[in-house]
Amino acid sequence: MPSALKGGQKAHSLLLKLTQSATKTNVSVGYFPQDHYPDGTPLAQIASVQEYGTTTIPARPFLRSTIANRQTAWAQQARQLLQNPDTSPQKALTTLGQTIVTDIQTTIDHITTPPLKPTTISHKTQHHSPQPQKPLIDTGLLRSSLRSQLTQE
Repeated sequence: MPSALKGGQKAHSLLLKLTQSATKTNVSVGYFPQDHYPDGTPLAQIASVQEYGTTTIPARPFLRSTIANRQTAWAQQARQLLQNPDTSPQKALTTLGQTIVTDIQTTIDHITTPPLKPTTISHKTQHHSPQPQKPLIDTGLLRSSLRSQLTQE
């Protein structure tokens, strides 16, 4: 059932104001240029390798799969948040960004295939990885560093 706003011109003016304000603010989710592993390797580089794979590492698409599975829910959440007159566009986008981060982290938590090679498991075990057989989790930094940020146009 479609939602409707009541209140005539006042509601229309408020929605117009929210829409105009929201179009000047963007939310980005992912790994940003300043995000690195302790050895200096950019987190975005490792995320890309895991997402798309290489000749020796199979793809484990945690970003694309989450987007495909959750984009409709995110659009509905954004619509609901922006229709609430007590929620600023910045607050709505911040909340949406946090939801997207949590959803991607949940995908990371649930990926089990393709399984790691025995040599990778052995390496992770030797380096005291908390989950040596778990793909996408070694130190946990890739998962925990995923974040959202707002930018103004």
